[in-house]
Amino acid sequence: MFALALAVAAACAALGCDNGSQRSTQPNLLLVTVDSLRADRLGCYGGTPGVGARICALGDDGIRYAWAFATASTSAPAVATILTSRYPSEHGVRAAPASFLRSNTITLAEELRAAGYLTTAVVSSPELNRSRNLHQGFAHFDDRMSETRGTGHLTRQAAETTDAALASVRGTERPWFLWVHYRDLHGPYASPADGPTAWPSAPGRSFDQASDRELPILDDESGRGGIPRSQAIDGLSRRSHYEAVYDEVLRRVDREIGRLLDELQARDDPFGVLLTADHGLAFGEDDRYLVHGHSLGLEQIRVPLLWQPPRFSKAGGQASSESPERLSSLPPRQIFQPVSTLAVAPTLLAAGDVPASEAFAGRRLPSKASEAPSDRIEPLFAEHPRRIALVSGSHYYARDREASLIVVTNGGDGEPLLDEGALARADARIAELWGHSGAEESEVSARRRAASQRLPSYEAARPAGIAPYLEPLVADFIASEDRQSE
Repeated sequence: MFALALAVAAACAALGCDNGSQRSTQPNLLLVTVDSLRADRLGCYGGTPGVGARICALGDDGIRYAWAFATASTSAPAVATILTSRYPSEHGVRAAPASFLRSNTITLAEELRAAGYLTTAVVSSPELNRSRNLHQGFAHFDDRMSETRGTGHLTRQAAETTDAALASVRGTERPWFLWVHYRDLHGPYASPADGPTAWPSAPGRSFDQASDRELPILDDESGRGGIPRSQAIDGLSRRSHYEAVYDEVLRRVDREIGRLLDELQARDDPFGVLLTADHGLAFGEDDRYLVHGHSLGLEQIRVPLLWQPPRFSKAGGQASSESPERLSSLPPRQIFQPVSTLAVAPTLLAAGDVPASEAFAGRRLPSKASEAPSDRIEPLFAEHPRRIALVSGSHYYARDREASLIVVTNGGDGEPLLDEGALARADARIAELWGHSGAEESEVSARRRAASQRLPSYEAARPAGIAPYLEPLVADFIASEDRQSE
């Protein structure tokens, strides 16, 4: 019998049998995505103090990335990037419902499942249902939804989402990877139980009269110059009204995320949690309200990103209560270097000690608060059917893929250049957001403007792929910067 037991143990070691021992070597992993969450609405990102307190607390024991960017301004392509570490032009998912994840694209869930993780997802958006193939690699994919009260739109409210998420990993003996997507901030906004009059009428910030004018209720969903028909709330007609509603819904989602974290922590199993958003939402930028996907403006692609690594990491190849490295004992850190949501999948894989696929384009985020980020400036991209955006260092550039006002022709030779005035305005906008002084920014801007004039426009004649064409040019752009700074 003893010999038989030894033989079984040896066979299991060779075959990787799941006997519960993986609990000591692989932490649980939680990915939370919040639909339409603007970073600047959270208190820790410059919003009203206290708003998103539980979300912000993740940075207290981990790392908060001040400038994180999505790769698209609509849910399905942005989320597909989070799950695959590939750009939309590569993974195949677009805003159009007919587009879906290419079956040969490797996903985070597939990699973790192959490494012994129970992979489960709870999503609350019809844009992310299994028809888009986003369930690839998940053993359990819960996309059950019902109509938001009185709106005719399918979704699942935050409390129901949390309940389903907790149930999906209850009682499992395997390490789990859980992805939870909250959609409440996207709208239409479900009225509080007390009815529409319970909505707040003023946000935690002040508005001047010009920016808080009465807005018409539109007959369409464009959000151009007014409130989209589906977002309209009786008795509310100003921008400040809808920002107050947004903040109130954010508080509701924040409480549910807090409940999710509290109940998972009460089970006394170590887990790491990464929280981000698929995209932002317009509050009057470009005269658009409560919509997204129409551009790659900063309000559309800047997202929060907070990473709290597992509280215990491997020590000498094993993680145990006797010899833990307590990552939470390190001081909180805010990192200002721009990062992309391409980094989400490699980061979670690294936390689970699972090698990342070579197909993944992103690099992992620091796994410790004490780990310094790379000093190298890497170009980050966002894609849109008609536009492309680039973040390079402290600069943001948005280009129409088709001809536009910011693309001009240099003389008669047909060589398109980026209009200096448009680039200067982009420089000024990013400088304002980053809080750089004019003296510091002017020197950098001059060098970048000179180098950026070599970037050709991306017009309609170009193929659909974006990053493969732009990356060599940006690499040259970065190299020219390095040479000038030497």
